[in-house]
Amino acid sequence: MALQFKSKILRLLSKFYVKRRAVQVIMELCNDDPTVHETILSFVKATIFDKLRDNDHFGLMTMRSGKQPFATLKLEQKFKNLKIKQKVLRELNFSFRTSTNASADMARPNTGLQQALQSSFSSMIHECPSDIFKSETIISPQKWVVAIVGPQQQELKGMQNYFKQNPIASEINLIIIGVSIRNNKLCKQYRNLCYMTPEGQFVNLNFSEQEEEAGQIFAKIGDESTRVIDKGIENELSSKRALQCVEAAMSLYESTRHPYITENIDFN
Repeated sequence: MALQFKSKILRLLSKFYVKRRAVQVIMELCNDDPTVHETILSFVKATIFDKLRDNDHFGLMTMRSGKQPFATLKLEQKFKNLKIKQKVLRELNFSFRTSTNASADMARPNTGLQQALQSSFSSMIHECPSDIFKSETIISPQKWVVAIVGPQQQELKGMQNYFKQNPIASEINLIIIGVSIRNNKLCKQYRNLCYMTPEGQFVNLNFSEQEEEAGQIFAKIGDESTRVIDKGIENELSSKRALQCVEAAMSLYESTRHPYITENIDFN
């Protein structure tokens, strides 16, 4: 147990030493409500893109109804073609899901997410080689693939095999953000896939009227003792709370890279 705590502490402290980050976003453009799309787009723009440094890497892929993965922005340093990146993010449009398409997507798995993930991980490996220093405990840049997905069924076995066959991919963290996914089995598949990476997480956003109540019920991610399952919904967080958890995991909220350490001395 002591070794486990030491490992977690070293990983946490390593975040303050790392000067570079690489983030690849996979974003679903088909949502039921424009408010949902605006919330997600604001998260990608304001929380991820704007808080990256100029030398950090950023890339964007888009999907429609869990299919048609398209490389909207190539994974490269943020300062390169900065105005074009800002323009693309500003002009991203959403489209509605129809009930017919939704039923079809629920019936058979898509391979769009798997293709997007494999492409994202391969690009990350080739474009962002790692530098290991500090006795091989700190890896730079910190690499994250953030996939924002809808309720469509997805085939993920190929991605699981990809992780097993490419050990170098284990340096890259995977975060999957589900948008009101009602299929408990699909949630479990996403969570297991994320847990194959060092700091992977899966969160399921809730945009219902009971958002605050749901946020309290599922305030703790991944804790079996606090899990509540209702009508197939598992680990569903309020959208605000869930996105805050993702932001904290990636440490993008830190304006500086140096930890604040203090010592209290009692002279009595």
